[in-house]
Amino acid sequence: MSHFVLMLTKDDRTVPNALAAYDEVRDMPLAYVGFKDIGLPFDEMKALAARIRADDRRTMLEVVSTSREEELRSIRAAIEIGVDYLLGGRHVSDALPLLAGTAIRYFPFCGDTIGHPTRLEGTIDETVADACRLALMPGVHGLDLLSYRFAGDAATGAADPIACSDAGSS
Repeated sequence: MSHFVLMLTKDDRTVPNALAAYDEVRDMPLAYVGFKDIGLPFDEMKALAARIRADDRRTMLEVVSTSREEELRSIRAAIEIGVDYLLGGRHVSDALPLLAGTAIRYFPFCGDTIGHPTRLEGTIDETVADACRLALMPGVHGLDLLSYRFAGDAATGAADPIACSDAGSS
């Protein structure tokens, strides 16, 4: 089942007027509202998440910071804010111990993601293998795939389906 997520973002960062922008859409039938770890000071992110939760909606924070230190700082902020979903980031082995014991559902980036705005590089096979590796990790609830920011042309034709249990054998 697919769900629409309203992201209060532009150019891979939270818009500076996110609280006002959210107020403009509060009457819409939205279940999920998100924002990035870049663009707002911590106190404003916390106020935004509180307002979203007060409307009985799920909150999502997507980590697009590029360094390990910034990513871990954003994960700690997500925990303090109490978001429902943490999206993005690449330092999964560092993130999982921080998230253990929280109710946050974690969806890290898969594939070779680089830069900001974050883009996907690498081959389809490399991306699938990384997705399978991450999906098999306890504490990973889903994946954040940036296929719309792939830098290149995908191979044509249908790829053979692959089961994650097969990913480690190639």
